[in-house]
Amino acid sequence: MNRIVYVIILIVLMSSGCSGDVELEEALLQSGKNRVELEKVLSHYQNDKLKYEAARFLIVNMVGAYGYDSKIETACDDFYNKYDSLMRVHSYDSLTHIFDYGKMDVWDRQVDSLWADYSEKNRAKLDYPAVMDLQNISSEYLINEIELAFEAWQKNVYSRLCSFDEFCEYILPYRHRNGLIAESARHEFWERHKGRFFENENKELTAEVDSLMCEYSHITHSGFAGMSIPVLSPLAMERLRHGLCEQRCWFNTILLSSLGMASATDFVPAWGNRNNSHTWNVVIKNGESYAFESFWDNDRWKYKRIYNNKECDSVWGRYRLPKVYRHTYRRYIEGPMADENEDIANIPVFFKNERKKDVSKEYFETTDVTLDFENLDKSVRYVYLCVLNYGSWSPVQWGKVQNGRAVFLEMGKEVLYLPMYCKNGVMLPCGDPIIVNKSGKIEYIEPKKETESIVVSHFSGALAFVKTKTFFEDISGTVLLSDDNDTICKFPKGLELNTVKVESKCDRPTRSVKMLLPHKKVALGRIEFFTLTENGIEKIKNVRIKTLLPVSENGEKASFLLDESSSTGYSCELDSDCIEFDLGGSYQLKEVRFCPYLSSGFSEGVEYELCYWNGKWKHIDKKVGKEFISFENVPKGALLAIRPTNNTKRIGFRPFRYINGEVEWW
Repeated sequence: MNRIVYVIILIVLMSSGCSGDVELEEALLQSGKNRVELEKVLSHYQNDKLKYEAARFLIVNMVGAYGYDSKIETACDDFYNKYDSLMRVHSYDSLTHIFDYGKMDVWDRQVDSLWADYSEKNRAKLDYPAVMDLQNISSEYLINEIELAFEAWQKNVYSRLCSFDEFCEYILPYRHRNGLIAESARHEFWERHKGRFFENENKELTAEVDSLMCEYSHITHSGFAGMSIPVLSPLAMERLRHGLCEQRCWFNTILLSSLGMASATDFVPAWGNRNNSHTWNVVIKNGESYAFESFWDNDRWKYKRIYNNKECDSVWGRYRLPKVYRHTYRRYIEGPMADENEDIANIPVFFKNERKKDVSKEYFETTDVTLDFENLDKSVRYVYLCVLNYGSWSPVQWGKVQNGRAVFLEMGKEVLYLPMYCKNGVMLPCGDPIIVNKSGKIEYIEPKKETESIVVSHFSGALAFVKTKTFFEDISGTVLLSDDNDTICKFPKGLELNTVKVESKCDRPTRSVKMLLPHKKVALGRIEFFTLTENGIEKIKNVRIKTLLPVSENGEKASFLLDESSSTGYSCELDSDCIEFDLGGSYQLKEVRFCPYLSSGFSEGVEYELCYWNGKWKHIDKKVGKEFISFENVPKGALLAIRPTNNTKRIGFRPFRYINGEVEWW
């Protein structure tokens, strides 16, 4: 019996080793003439098990890794010099503020013009094809990288006790993104900073990272100028001194890993409630990731707080994330890419990338989403949950169709999704939009036959927060008093775009409500009062404003506070700090609901189109912009969107539902 067990164990071990050898042999076969260089590395470490495994890790995961020859940067030397001269003309320091759009607009045009002219005249010498690492990496380079990685790892007090697997994942790789030049940045950063960082156990990790990042605080966001300029190495990034988020992220990851700090780049492929995507950095200590802003700012470690799918950031408002992924050197072959029966043409580009892993659970509480697809063509093997991003639906997770059903793992809540499948590179809808609500339950969105009138004041959703938050400050801390001057409630801080519900603290009936304004300013879209009846909580009707209030500078009337729409608001400076409401009878208040004032996002003279989703965006009506726009004959319960009709650029509209007079943005 013992012998049998021994044989079984031996077979398992041999099978495991054989499986690893198969992977290594596959990589070596693809290396062609460069195989001899890679085998030199393996031979060099044949008596050092750990370093041999590190070399094996790099070679096995080198499959599909590529970059560019460093000659392309030499070809850009003259451009970098001209760029530097242009920087001095504009004064580098003035460009650190990327939201100074007047200056950035001039900079944008001149940088783009400079690169367009240079690249056109030097097209031939800039035409360097990508080179595959397996066929080009030398043994000397790889051995130097491995030696430096081990030395830095052993001296880093935060990472030296991490697992070998974490070391391979986050410290060892010579490449952190495909497309970069494989050069000696690790050696450069190590010589520049060794002995100064991550070697003192008495220092906080975040403070150490900040100290290092501060030395590179002069490298700022480009403001999206010169996006076509090759930035393929840390050296190029330092010469340009500006870059995009994803470029600064790989710069930081190379810098940190060069000093033995486990680090990576995390990203959201598309937001769940706004347009665009974002990348940022993490450092890993004892298996826990610490997320930080790649560029220097005053609140660099905020992402685990504002990306938890619960909070509303005081600066940018509410973020809702469908997924978070991490860029990796290791290949994670899963889902449709691991399915030999799936046609590669039917896999979206995002999921052809094997160098990423799902880390959503490190940021927010996730939920698995199960959907039925009974009428789906049987040839469809995978369905993708997508979020709207600049008018297109971007896939963020896959689900394998089995018996007419697909499960999408670890999805973000309070996000709108559309199920789609891919056919020859084209994404096609295969179901109604869904909302995964706060509790993780699915709400299906389908237009009804009944119609209604709606009123809206903007089309950009969450981004309206930035324009509106000053109005939140005007009403934050507002106190409501009863006839007897008992406190009914106080408006909270940290307001959002949508309706706020505040419970009444007053247990006696009142006929009037006095609103005490902390700044002699009112800025509300709507206010409602509710009482408890035998039928439940009911809105008090026939409420009127007793205080005589002026028409605002924008022509808004105080009566807008009590109408049926939250989009028609009233913002005005007053001579008094009190507004009094008559409830029309004596009521014991149960709840007060109010919606903050939203400034208009429409431009006068611009035409806007209202659409609803029914397999595609379908036209309802067009109106010319003003403070707010009303539309009639709108299908109830539909997913809606408003977009400018004459905008040739990317249109930042967001979808919404209209519920009880209020716009619910997604």
